Amino acid sequence: MNDYLSNIYRKIDQVTKEIAEVCTSLSSDQINWKINSNQWSIAECIDHIITTNESYFQIFDHLIEGTYKPSILTKLPSPWHHYLGRKIKAMSSPAVKSRSISPQVFKPKIGSHSVEILERFTRHQIHLKSKISTLPSIPHEQIIISSPAALYITYNLQDAVQILAGHELRHVNQCKAILASDGFPV
Repeated sequence: MNDYLSNIYRKIDQVTKEIAEVCTSLSSDQINWKINSNQWSIAECIDHIITTNESYFQIFDHLIEGTYKPSILTKLPSPWHHYLGRKIKAMSSPAVKSRSISPQVFKPKIGSHSVEILERFTRHQIHLKSKISTLPSIPHEQIIISSPAALYITYNLQDAVQILAGHELRHVNQCKAILASDGFPV
C-alpha cells in the first residue's frame, strides 16, 4: 500500500551515513565556516534539515493519533494538491540548480553550533524514521495535509514524506559543496 516508504527509509539512512562520513572528523570551526555571509555553514544546513523535518512532527502526531483536522483548503479538487506536491518536490530535489529562500518556519539557528549537532542529527534521523513508520497505514496519497510553512500549500502525505527525503539529500550535497570550496579551513 505505501511501498514507497522502503525507498524513503533507504534515503534517510543514506543521508545519515553521508553526513557521518563527511562531517564526523570536522572541528567546530569547520562546521561553522561559511563561503560568505549570505550562505549557510555545514552546521546551519544540518540544523535546517532538523528544523524542517520537526516542523512536520505535529502534523504526523495528529495523523498517528487520529486527531488531524484538515483545513478547508485540503478539500479543494485533487489536481491542485498534485500540482503543488510535484512543484515542491522539484524545488526540494537533491540536484541544487538554484538557491531557494526557506520559509521562516524552516530557517536554522544562525550562528555558531557545537559539533554536538552531528550527534543530534543522527538521533533526529532515527526519530524521523520512527515517526514515518507509525503514520496511518491507509494510502498516503489519499491524505491531504497543509504545509507547516503555509496553510494554502497543500499536498498529499506521500508527497510530503518524499519532499522531506529529497530535501535532506539536497542539503547533503550543499554540505559537500562547502567542503570542496576554496578557502575551506583544513
